[in-house]
Amino acid sequence: MNRVKIQIMGTNYTLATPEEESYVQQLAQELDEQVRQLVQEGNVAAYDALVLCAMSYSDRYHKAENNADHLRGQVTDYLADAARAREETQRLQREIEDLRSQMAAGQTAMDLPGDGEEE
Repeated sequence: MNRVKIQIMGTNYTLATPEEESYVQQLAQELDEQVRQLVQEGNVAAYDALVLCAMSYSDRYHKAENNADHLRGQVTDYLADAARAREETQRLQREIEDLRSQMAAGQTAMDLPGDGEEE
């Protein structure tokens, strides 16, 4: 577990995380920038800005989860379609081989002299 020191709006925090320090620092910097922007432009307190950022992150997280679920469903459908197509291809290949065998047998029968025919 890594212990990472970050700073948000001048307040220091120490986090215990399995993530790389550089990644956590990047997240903290992005959050700090967003909070500062809301405080400066929106005339809101830092705490309120943090709540707004948390709501925004939560919204994006849930939308990303829904998109991921949708994509998983699409992939499952595509895999099922591919399996059906593969089965159909195999069936058609067997049918082609059967027809080739029948054609070859028919050609052999046509080559043989029939009853009462002259050679």
